[in-house]
Parts: sequence; C-alpha cells; structure tokens
Amino acid sequence: MDPQSDSLSQHRQKERHYVFGYGSLICAQSRAVSAPTLAERPSLPVRINGLIRTWNCRCPRPASTFLGVKQMDEKNQTNENWSCAGILIEVFEDELGALDKREYGYVRELVSPERITRVDELLQTQEQPDPYKGTFLDTKENVAVETFVWVYVPEDSFTNQPSAEFPILQSYVDICMRGCLAISSLFLREFLSTTRGWHPMEIRELQGINSEVTCEENEATVTSPLGAWSDDRHNPIYLRADREYSMKNAQHLDLHLEEAMLPLREVRVRA
Repeated sequence: MDPQSDSLSQHRQKERHYVFGYGSLICAQSRAVSAPTLAERPSLPVRINGLIRTWNCRCPRPASTFLGVKQMDEKNQTNENWSCAGILIEVFEDELGALDKREYGYVRELVSPERITRVDELLQTQEQPDPYKGTFLDTKENVAVETFVWVYVPEDSFTNQPSAEFPILQSYVDICMRGCLAISSLFLREFLSTTRGWHPMEIRELQGINSEVTCEENEATVTSPLGAWSDDRHNPIYLRADREYSMKNAQHLDLHLEEAMLPLREVRVRA
C-alpha cells in the first residue's frame, strides 16, 4: 500500500470529509491540473436534494460565468424535485485549505449526508465494482464514521447571470461534459437537464422558488441573450481547457447539447 493510501485509510477510521464536485471537478483530467492529489481518488456519483446547479458565478479574469449551486431553504432541502447530480471526492481535512484557494469566488458550506442519495441507475453497468462500498452510502454494511460533506457555493459578490460580457465558455462546458461522460451518457443527460441558466431568462424564473435566496442577479435586467454563451473551442479562454479534446469531440458534444434542447442558436456565438 502506498503512503498516501495508508494515511487515508487511517484517517478514515475516525472521520471522513468529502467535497461535492458539480462542474469541472467531475472531470479527472481537470482535477489533475488544478488538484493533482485528487486526480486518482475514487469518486462517488451521487445526487444531492435541495440543491440547484445554475450558471451564476461570474469571474472577472477571464470575464466569464461558471457553474454554481443554490442551497434551497430548509423546507425544501429534502425535495427531490430540486436536486443536483455530481460526485463526492474524499479528501483529508488539511487539504480543504488548498481547495478553498482553487475555488476562488466560492465559499465552502456543509451539506447533511441525509440529503445525499446513490445514483445506481445512472452508472455505466451494474457489473462494475460497487463505488459506494465502505462509505456512508453502503447499503450492505453500516459504516459508523462521522461524515462531513462540503459544497462550494458562489459568494454573493460573484453571483450574477451570464451575459455577453460574462459569457458561459464552451471550453469549460466541454470539460464538465467530459467528466460526466466518463461516468455515463445517462449521467450527462441528467447534468444537462437539471442545470439552470443556459438561457439568461431561466435565472429569473428561479425567483420565488426559494425566498431565502437573494442574489445580485435577481435585480439584473435581461437584455438580448445572444452572446451569453461563447463557443471558444478554437481559441479557448478557460484556463484548464483541453482544446484537442474539444475540437476532436465537438460534433459529439453538440449532439448531446441539442438532445437536451439547450438554446444553442438563441444564445451561443463563436468567440
């Protein structure tokens, strides 16, 4: 057993910490660039109830909008109609500080394990080894270890909707899709269909769902959506983009986007 695995095993006997990845963290290749120690860690595909994934985190450099999540108010935190599929990655407690720096513009919040469910129906095949074995989601063995699950939520000052000045970057979308496809096409389908804000008007439709969510975006005026999604595959703007992957798989990826009935023609323009 390598030293890292041995250390993690000893640590797990007392308590376990997980980070919920719902965007680029789903992709192992992306994690290898920005969080190399997490690249080879096992990941648990899961669904968290009472959490909405949406395009709502604006970044000043490069000017763009990335994925974020909104926590539902307490009465809706177990509502399966509002859920977010992603992965759990186990981390050491002392690694959280480095992850906080990686997730600039986000704050780390706890999520109750009771809100988290398995997604066996979205996995590639039932013949694969059980990824949940030995975790708090193990249905065959009671794992009595204190579990902490963390999710990164956009800071209020970074929260706003996509626009032509702060667009969704296709190179970033491709990284997220790549991670989902590594799990299954069904997982990608759920990722696309449950993500809000591909069209700026969707952001405004979220108003009133959760009265405790107050964001700067709620005050924004939606103008023409054209350009709020930038096809930058030829000249990627996203820092952890993989141009070769995007160009090679562009047609296949766009087919998935079209099947999800996303507004490519209404919103996306070539950079």
